[in-house]
Amino acid sequence: MGIISKGSGDDMLLYRLGCDPAALEDHPGLPLVFVCIIARRERKTLLVYSAWRQQWEVPAGMIEPGEDPAAAALRELAEESGQSASNLVCAGLCLIRLGRSGRLELGAIFTADLDPIRPFATDGETRAMLLWDGVDPLAEPEPLPGDHLDEITVELCRLA
Repeated sequence: MGIISKGSGDDMLLYRLGCDPAALEDHPGLPLVFVCIIARRERKTLLVYSAWRQQWEVPAGMIEPGEDPAAAALRELAEESGQSASNLVCAGLCLIRLGRSGRLELGAIFTADLDPIRPFATDGETRAMLLWDGVDPLAEPEPLPGDHLDEITVELCRLA
């Protein structure tokens, strides 16, 4: 077990400030494969509701071949919420062990300031979005199958 585990069996094993994958001495050569973006407006964090995982989480996804991690973070934000952001900063690296396969995945965690909020738009992966204050229970904008907040999301918001 690492820093935190979630119900699906995934474990966050490591969070390291800075964005140099070469600095992970214990895992040399592990490629950077995913990004998460913690986008905030007025001290609230944008969460999206994953239709597949049926939980609230920050926008995230895989880095496409040849894509810069920062560009991937902004792309995921736009695809999953219809939003854009500025002041993008790479806050750290996150190492995840996937519960189903045990595979290790390395990701870059970005923070950003949300531009003025636009209407929710999705590529189909998400069903809703909200701005969360990090304290109050989630208030769903529409009836959803559950109100589970991804444990790793909560920890990443705290760390970043």
